[in-house]
Amino acid sequence: MGDQSSADGRAISHMGPHMALGIDGGAYCIWDRNLTGPPLLRFPLTDDGWARAWEEFTRLEEGEAIQAVEEQAVQASEAGQAIQASEAEPPSQTFPPASAGPRRTDPRAIASVVLGLVGILPVGVSSIAAFVLAAQARRRIERGETRGGGLAIAGTIISILGMGWTALFTLLLVAVSSCGFLEAPPDAPAWCNSNGAPLAIWGGVWVGELLLAIAFAPKSRKFWTETGVAVGIVAAIMLAYVLIVVINNATKTNHPKAFPSIPDNLGVAPTFRPLSTIGVGILSDDFADPGSGWHEETNNSFSFGYFGAEYRIEVKAPSQYRYWVMG
Repeated sequence: MGDQSSADGRAISHMGPHMALGIDGGAYCIWDRNLTGPPLLRFPLTDDGWARAWEEFTRLEEGEAIQAVEEQAVQASEAGQAIQASEAEPPSQTFPPASAGPRRTDPRAIASVVLGLVGILPVGVSSIAAFVLAAQARRRIERGETRGGGLAIAGTIISILGMGWTALFTLLLVAVSSCGFLEAPPDAPAWCNSNGAPLAIWGGVWVGELLLAIAFAPKSRKFWTETGVAVGIVAAIMLAYVLIVVINNATKTNHPKAFPSIPDNLGVAPTFRPLSTIGVGILSDDFADPGSGWHEETNNSFSFGYFGAEYRIEVKAPSQYRYWVMG
Protein backbone atom coordinates (compact mmCIF):
# COMPACT_ATOMS: atom_id res chain seq x y z
CA MET A 1 0.00 0.00 0.00
CA GLY A 2 2.97 2.28 0.45
CA ASP A 3 6.73 2.14 0.86
CA GLN A 4 8.50 2.49 4.20
CA SER A 5 9.65 6.07 3.61
CA SER A 6 6.11 7.32 3.07
CA ALA A 7 4.56 5.38 5.93
CA ASP A 8 5.63 7.79 8.69
CA GLY A 9 2.90 10.18 9.79
CA ARG A 10 0.11 7.99 8.50
CA ALA A 11 -2.88 6.99 10.65
CA ILE A 12 -5.35 4.39 9.40
CA SER A 13 -8.89 4.47 10.78
CA HIS A 14 -10.78 1.88 8.70
CA MET A 15 -9.80 -1.12 6.61
CA GLY A 16 -11.78 -2.98 3.97
CA PRO A 17 -10.87 -6.02 1.89
CA HIS A 18 -9.48 -3.77 -0.85
CA MET A 19 -9.13 -0.24 0.51
CA ALA A 20 -7.90 1.62 3.59
CA LEU A 21 -9.08 4.97 4.95
CA GLY A 22 -7.05 7.30 7.13
CA ILE A 23 -5.04 10.53 7.46
CA ASP A 24 -1.78 11.38 5.73
CA GLY A 25 -0.14 14.76 5.29
CA GLY A 26 -3.03 16.82 6.68
CA ALA A 27 -5.73 15.19 4.54
CA TYR A 28 -8.14 12.29 4.64
CA CYS A 29 -6.82 9.67 2.23
CA ILE A 30 -7.91 6.41 0.61
CA TRP A 31 -5.31 3.79 -0.31
CA ASP A 32 -5.55 0.69 -2.44
CA ARG A 33 -4.18 -2.10 -0.24
CA ASN A 34 -2.83 -3.95 -3.27
CA LEU A 35 -0.84 -1.02 -4.67
CA THR A 36 2.23 0.88 -3.53
CA GLY A 37 2.74 4.59 -3.76
CA PRO A 38 0.67 7.64 -2.80
CA PRO A 39 -3.02 7.48 -1.84
CA LEU A 40 -5.60 7.13 -4.58
CA LEU A 41 -7.75 9.97 -3.26
CA ARG A 42 -7.27 12.88 -0.87
CA PHE A 43 -9.92 15.00 0.88
CA PRO A 44 -9.71 18.14 3.06
CA LEU A 45 -9.31 17.62 6.81
CA THR A 46 -12.80 18.98 7.52
CA ASP A 47 -16.18 17.52 8.44
CA ASP A 48 -17.28 17.76 4.82
CA GLY A 49 -14.02 16.17 3.72
CA TRP A 50 -14.57 13.27 6.11
CA ALA A 51 -18.12 12.75 4.83
CA ARG A 52 -16.91 12.70 1.22
CA ALA A 53 -14.02 10.38 2.05
CA TRP A 54 -16.30 7.95 3.90
CA GLU A 55 -18.85 7.92 1.08
CA GLU A 56 -16.18 7.23 -1.53
CA PHE A 57 -14.52 4.59 0.66
CA THR A 58 -17.77 2.64 1.14
CA ARG A 59 -18.60 3.01 -2.55
CA LEU A 60 -15.26 1.52 -3.56
CA GLU A 61 -15.77 -1.39 -1.18
CA GLU A 62 -19.23 -2.04 -2.71
CA GLY A 63 -20.87 -3.17 0.51
CA GLU A 64 -17.99 -5.41 1.66
CA ALA A 65 -17.21 -5.71 5.37
CA ILE A 66 -15.38 -2.67 6.75
CA GLN A 67 -13.48 -2.91 10.03
CA ALA A 68 -12.51 -0.02 12.28
CA VAL A 69 -8.84 -0.08 13.28
CA GLU A 70 -7.94 -0.04 16.98
CA GLU A 71 -5.28 2.33 18.31
CA GLN A 72 -2.26 0.22 17.46
CA ALA A 73 -0.07 -0.41 14.45
CA VAL A 74 -1.77 -2.10 11.49
CA GLN A 75 -0.39 -4.12 8.65
CA ALA A 76 0.49 -1.80 5.78
CA SER A 77 0.70 -4.46 3.11
CA GLU A 78 0.77 -8.17 2.53
CA ALA A 79 4.55 -8.03 3.03
CA GLY A 80 3.94 -6.97 6.63
CA GLN A 81 5.19 -3.37 6.47
CA ALA A 82 3.91 -1.44 9.50
CA ILE A 83 2.20 1.92 9.27
CA GLN A 84 2.87 3.94 12.41
CA ALA A 85 0.52 6.56 13.79
CA SER A 86 1.65 10.17 13.74
CA GLU A 87 3.19 11.53 16.94
CA ALA A 88 0.88 14.51 16.69
CA GLU A 89 -2.36 12.59 17.00
CA PRO A 90 -5.42 14.15 15.39
CA PRO A 91 -8.31 15.23 17.61
CA SER A 92 -10.44 12.42 19.03
CA GLN A 93 -13.34 13.35 16.77
CA THR A 94 -11.23 12.92 13.63
CA PHE A 95 -12.35 9.30 13.29
CA PRO A 96 -15.49 7.64 14.57
CA PRO A 97 -14.61 5.39 17.56
CA ALA A 98 -14.04 1.77 16.57
CA SER A 99 -17.01 0.63 18.66
CA ALA A 100 -19.34 3.44 17.67
CA GLY A 101 -22.30 2.70 15.45
CA PRO A 102 -25.23 4.68 14.13
CA ARG A 103 -27.37 5.90 17.02
CA ARG A 104 -30.62 6.72 15.26
CA THR A 105 -33.00 4.98 12.94
CA ASP A 106 -32.99 6.47 9.47
CA PRO A 107 -36.15 8.62 9.10
CA ARG A 108 -36.30 7.66 5.43
CA ALA A 109 -36.77 4.02 6.44
CA ILE A 110 -39.70 4.96 8.68
CA ALA A 111 -41.19 7.20 5.99
CA SER A 112 -40.90 4.42 3.40
CA VAL A 113 -43.03 2.09 5.53
CA VAL A 114 -45.63 4.80 6.21
CA LEU A 115 -45.89 5.87 2.56
CA GLY A 116 -45.89 2.23 1.48
CA LEU A 117 -48.91 1.59 3.68
CA VAL A 118 -50.59 4.72 2.31
CA GLY A 119 -49.94 3.32 -1.16
CA ILE A 120 -52.23 0.39 -0.39
CA LEU A 121 -55.21 2.80 -0.66
CA PRO A 122 -54.06 2.74 -3.59
CA VAL A 123 -51.99 5.81 -4.41
CA GLY A 124 -49.34 4.94 -6.96
CA VAL A 125 -47.24 8.07 -6.37
CA SER A 126 -47.05 7.19 -2.68
CA SER A 127 -45.75 3.70 -3.45
CA ILE A 128 -43.07 5.12 -5.77
CA ALA A 129 -42.01 7.63 -3.10
CA ALA A 130 -41.84 4.82 -0.54
CA PHE A 131 -39.62 2.76 -2.84
CA VAL A 132 -37.22 5.67 -3.43
CA LEU A 133 -37.04 6.60 0.28
CA ALA A 134 -36.39 2.98 1.23
CA ALA A 135 -33.59 2.85 -1.35
CA GLN A 136 -32.00 6.03 0.01
CA ALA A 137 -32.33 4.78 3.59
CA ARG A 138 -30.68 1.48 2.75
CA ARG A 139 -27.80 3.30 1.10
CA ARG A 140 -27.20 5.42 4.23
CA ILE A 141 -27.52 2.33 6.42
CA GLU A 142 -24.94 0.48 4.32
CA ARG A 143 -22.55 3.40 4.82
CA GLY A 144 -22.99 3.05 8.59
CA GLU A 145 -24.54 6.50 9.02
CA THR A 146 -27.88 5.31 10.39
CA ARG A 147 -29.67 2.11 11.33
CA GLY A 148 -33.06 0.60 10.55
CA GLY A 149 -32.26 -1.91 7.81
CA GLY A 150 -35.31 -4.01 8.65
CA LEU A 151 -37.64 -1.04 8.22
CA ALA A 152 -36.01 -0.12 4.92
CA ILE A 153 -36.43 -3.64 3.55
CA ALA A 154 -40.04 -3.71 4.77
CA GLY A 155 -40.63 -0.37 3.05
CA THR A 156 -39.24 -1.78 -0.20
CA ILE A 157 -41.49 -4.85 -0.13
CA ILE A 158 -44.62 -2.91 0.91
CA SER A 159 -44.02 -0.30 -1.80
CA ILE A 160 -43.69 -2.97 -4.49
CA LEU A 161 -46.92 -4.58 -3.29
CA GLY A 162 -48.52 -1.12 -3.34
CA MET A 163 -47.47 -0.65 -6.96
CA GLY A 164 -49.06 -3.97 -7.85
CA TRP A 165 -52.28 -3.03 -6.08
CA THR A 166 -52.35 0.34 -7.86
CA ALA A 167 -51.96 -1.46 -11.17
CA LEU A 168 -54.80 -3.82 -10.25
CA PHE A 169 -57.00 -0.91 -9.20
CA THR A 170 -56.28 0.81 -12.53
CA LEU A 171 -57.20 -2.39 -14.33
CA LEU A 172 -60.50 -2.55 -12.45
CA LEU A 173 -61.34 1.02 -13.41
CA VAL A 174 -60.57 0.34 -17.06
CA ALA A 175 -62.51 -2.92 -17.04
CA VAL A 176 -65.58 -1.53 -15.28
CA SER A 177 -65.72 1.59 -17.44
CA SER A 178 -65.38 -0.41 -20.67
CA CYS A 179 -67.08 -3.70 -19.86
CA GLY A 180 -69.70 -2.92 -17.23
CA PHE A 181 -69.69 -4.23 -13.68
CA LEU A 182 -71.47 -7.58 -13.90
CA GLU A 183 -71.99 -8.17 -17.61
CA ALA A 184 -70.53 -6.56 -20.71
CA PRO A 185 -72.97 -4.42 -22.73
CA PRO A 186 -73.53 -5.30 -26.41
CA ASP A 187 -71.15 -2.60 -27.61
CA ALA A 188 -68.31 -3.59 -25.23
CA PRO A 189 -64.84 -4.08 -26.76
CA ALA A 190 -63.76 -7.62 -27.58
CA TRP A 191 -61.10 -7.76 -24.85
CA CYS A 192 -63.83 -7.73 -22.19
CA ASN A 193 -64.23 -11.46 -22.81
CA SER A 194 -60.51 -12.19 -22.68
CA ASN A 195 -58.15 -12.54 -19.73
CA GLY A 196 -55.05 -11.66 -21.74
CA ALA A 197 -55.59 -7.95 -22.39
CA PRO A 198 -56.55 -6.95 -18.81
CA LEU A 199 -53.60 -8.86 -17.40
CA ALA A 200 -51.37 -7.08 -19.91
CA ILE A 201 -52.74 -3.74 -18.69
CA TRP A 202 -52.12 -4.75 -15.09
CA GLY A 203 -48.58 -5.88 -15.81
CA GLY A 204 -47.84 -2.81 -17.91
CA VAL A 205 -48.93 -0.34 -15.25
CA TRP A 206 -47.00 -2.21 -12.56
CA VAL A 207 -43.82 -2.44 -14.63
CA GLY A 208 -44.12 1.25 -15.55
CA GLU A 209 -44.35 2.25 -11.90
CA LEU A 210 -41.44 0.00 -10.99
CA LEU A 211 -39.22 1.43 -13.73
CA LEU A 212 -40.04 4.96 -12.59
CA ALA A 213 -39.05 4.08 -9.03
CA ILE A 214 -35.87 2.30 -10.15
CA ALA A 215 -34.77 5.44 -12.00
CA PHE A 216 -34.28 7.13 -8.61
CA ALA A 217 -32.79 4.13 -6.80
CA PRO A 218 -29.09 3.76 -5.88
CA LYS A 219 -26.82 1.59 -8.00
CA SER A 220 -25.51 -0.52 -5.11
CA ARG A 221 -25.03 -4.23 -5.76
CA LYS A 222 -26.38 -5.11 -2.31
CA PHE A 223 -29.46 -2.97 -2.89
CA TRP A 224 -30.25 -4.74 -6.15
CA THR A 225 -29.74 -8.15 -4.56
CA GLU A 226 -32.25 -7.40 -1.80
CA THR A 227 -34.65 -5.69 -4.20
CA GLY A 228 -34.46 -8.68 -6.53
CA VAL A 229 -35.56 -10.93 -3.68
CA ALA A 230 -38.49 -8.59 -2.91
CA VAL A 231 -39.52 -8.45 -6.57
CA GLY A 232 -39.31 -12.24 -6.75
CA ILE A 233 -41.67 -12.59 -3.79
CA VAL A 234 -44.18 -10.18 -5.33
CA ALA A 235 -43.90 -11.86 -8.74
CA ALA A 236 -44.54 -15.25 -7.13
CA ILE A 237 -47.68 -13.89 -5.44
CA MET A 238 -48.94 -12.40 -8.72
CA LEU A 239 -48.19 -15.62 -10.63
CA ALA A 240 -50.02 -17.70 -8.03
CA TYR A 241 -53.03 -15.40 -8.33
CA VAL A 242 -53.07 -15.64 -12.13
CA LEU A 243 -52.83 -19.44 -11.96
CA ILE A 244 -55.73 -19.59 -9.51
CA VAL A 245 -57.87 -17.44 -11.83
CA VAL A 246 -56.95 -19.49 -14.90
CA ILE A 247 -57.59 -22.82 -13.16
CA ASN A 248 -60.86 -21.51 -11.75
CA ASN A 249 -62.05 -20.43 -15.19
CA ALA A 250 -60.95 -23.71 -16.80
CA THR A 251 -62.77 -25.91 -14.29
CA LYS A 252 -65.90 -23.83 -13.69
CA THR A 253 -69.18 -24.51 -15.46
CA ASN A 254 -71.28 -21.43 -16.02
CA HIS A 255 -74.99 -22.17 -16.13
CA PRO A 256 -78.14 -20.18 -15.42
CA LYS A 257 -79.54 -20.24 -11.92
CA ALA A 258 -82.94 -18.98 -10.85
CA PHE A 259 -82.86 -16.36 -8.13
CA PRO A 260 -85.08 -17.33 -5.19
CA SER A 261 -86.70 -13.93 -4.90
CA ILE A 262 -87.74 -13.56 -8.56
CA PRO A 263 -91.47 -14.32 -8.97
CA ASP A 264 -91.97 -17.66 -10.72
CA ASN A 265 -94.55 -16.20 -13.11
CA LEU A 266 -91.80 -14.16 -14.80
CA GLY A 267 -89.91 -17.30 -15.76
CA VAL A 268 -86.60 -15.43 -15.51
CA ALA A 269 -83.26 -17.05 -14.75
CA PRO A 270 -80.71 -14.25 -15.31
CA THR A 271 -77.05 -15.16 -15.25
CA PHE A 272 -74.15 -12.97 -14.22
CA ARG A 273 -70.80 -13.05 -15.95
CA PRO A 274 -68.18 -13.69 -13.24
CA LEU A 275 -65.71 -10.85 -12.84
CA SER A 276 -62.94 -13.44 -13.13
CA THR A 277 -63.48 -13.31 -16.90
CA ILE A 278 -61.80 -9.91 -16.86
CA GLY A 279 -58.94 -11.10 -14.69
CA VAL A 280 -60.33 -10.48 -11.21
CA GLY A 281 -61.66 -13.49 -9.35
CA ILE A 282 -63.90 -11.62 -6.93
CA LEU A 283 -67.28 -12.97 -8.05
CA SER A 284 -68.21 -16.39 -9.36
CA ASP A 285 -71.42 -18.00 -10.52
CA ASP A 286 -72.03 -19.02 -6.90
CA PHE A 287 -73.03 -15.39 -6.51
CA ALA A 288 -76.24 -16.37 -8.29
CA ASP A 289 -77.47 -17.97 -5.07
CA PRO A 290 -77.82 -14.88 -2.87
CA GLY A 291 -80.05 -16.45 -0.24
CA SER A 292 -81.46 -14.09 2.36
CA GLY A 293 -79.57 -11.09 1.00
CA TRP A 294 -82.33 -10.37 -1.53
CA HIS A 295 -85.54 -8.47 -0.98
CA GLU A 296 -88.32 -7.69 -3.44
CA GLU A 297 -89.61 -4.19 -4.00
CA THR A 298 -92.12 -4.79 -6.83
CA ASN A 299 -93.15 -7.72 -8.97
CA ASN A 300 -90.29 -7.09 -11.35
CA SER A 301 -87.69 -5.10 -9.39
CA PHE A 302 -85.51 -6.01 -6.45
CA SER A 303 -82.21 -5.01 -4.90
CA PHE A 304 -79.44 -6.67 -2.94
CA GLY A 305 -76.35 -5.74 -0.98
CA TYR A 306 -72.85 -6.99 -1.65
CA PHE A 307 -69.48 -5.78 -0.37
CA GLY A 308 -71.15 -2.84 1.36
CA ALA A 309 -72.82 -1.56 -1.82
CA GLU A 310 -76.44 -1.93 -2.95
CA TYR A 311 -77.38 -3.01 -6.45
CA ARG A 312 -80.76 -2.96 -8.19
CA ILE A 313 -82.00 -5.31 -10.89
CA GLU A 314 -85.07 -4.62 -12.97
CA VAL A 315 -86.57 -7.42 -15.04
CA LYS A 316 -88.52 -6.36 -18.14
CA ALA A 317 -88.87 -9.67 -19.95
CA PRO A 318 -87.79 -13.30 -19.50
CA SER A 319 -84.40 -12.54 -21.08
CA GLN A 320 -84.08 -8.78 -20.55
CA TYR A 321 -82.87 -7.19 -17.37
CA ARG A 322 -80.63 -4.39 -16.26
CA TYR A 323 -78.70 -3.60 -13.10
CA TRP A 324 -76.95 -0.63 -11.56
CA VAL A 325 -75.31 0.49 -8.34
CA MET A 326 -77.55 2.51 -6.06
CA GLY A 327 -76.48 5.68 -4.31
